[in-house]
Formats: sequence, structure tokens, C-alpha cells
Amino acid sequence: MEDGSFDLYFSGKENCAQSSDQSSSSAGGSYSSNVDPISEALDRLNLETYDASTRSNIPGGILALPRLHNVYSPKLRQRHTALEVELSGWLDRLSDGSPLSLDELHKFRDLCRRVTLAFRRTAEQGIALCPFCRNNGEPFDVYVTHKVKDASGRVTCPVLRMLTCPLCKSTGDAAHTIKHCPYVLRDRSQ
Repeated sequence: MEDGSFDLYFSGKENCAQSSDQSSSSAGGSYSSNVDPISEALDRLNLETYDASTRSNIPGGILALPRLHNVYSPKLRQRHTALEVELSGWLDRLSDGSPLSLDELHKFRDLCRRVTLAFRRTAEQGIALCPFCRNNGEPFDVYVTHKVKDASGRVTCPVLRMLTCPLCKSTGDAAHTIKHCPYVLRDRSQ
């Protein structure tokens, strides 16, 4: 992960994904493409694509965990296992060729959003960024330009600096949200 990227591999399910040098026939006619359909879908999700030739060499199902120096917390492993099960179910559902209902399309869109967020957070590990701006929907180009606080503890995020805490009226260098207000934290500890 020296270059900040991650690897995503798929395996199995050759009936619904053909490598770029293969073609398949379906009930709707002949399908032939120079682009692997799964790579194309991942590109639309802004995820790192995989090498189709290595797809069958990866054990462990649909989604292999991103390489994080081979250190996975149990919580991370549990989340990825649940995601793998859900992706497997969707892959089976989409490979049978029947149309999706509007409700299923919304569920699939939600899954794609969660996959994108999970891999974006994984890829962003180690990058100095502002979690306040990221969590409030600012674009990547904005939240990687600054941190929430500098080394001396002063708030540097321009958006957070403009906020005024409704409880203690702090702003500027000492700005914070209600969740991080010293009054709330003091009350919780008692």
C-alpha cells in the first residue's frame, strides 16, 4: 500500500463475468466486449479495478479484504465478511437475468454507496485529512487540504472555525461541535 491504492479481487461466477478475451452467448444474443463487465461496474463505483486473469487464483469468495499490511481487526473482518455475503447474494441475483424492482434497485444503490465508502475509508488511512469536512459531505479535494487541528491543538478547519457551540459559545481556535463540548464531556464523566 505504499502508493495509497488497494487491491480488489473477484473469483468464480464465470457465467456472469467474462475476461476481455472471451465472449459468451446468452438468450439475448451474442455478447463480446473488450471490457470486463465487473471492471466496468467497479470503475463506475470509483473503486480500484482488478486483473481479470488473477480472478480465479484468489481464494475466499467474492471479495478479498484490501491489503492493510496483513493486520485486520476482528471488527473490520466481521464487516468485510458481512459485505462479502451481501455481494455474493447480489451477484447471484443479478446473474439470473431477471429484472430488478425499483425497491431492489434502491437496495443495490445503497450497497454500492456502502462499498464505495468502505473502500474510500480504507484507501484514506494514513492520509492527513479533516474528518469533520469528510463526514459533512465535502468533496475529497476539500477535506484533504487541511486537518481539524494543528499540532498545538488550535482548530484549523475553516468550516469548524466558523461554528459557535450553542452550549459554551466557543468559536475560532477552540471551536467544536456539541458532541465534543467540554460541558457535555464533563457531564458524561460524572
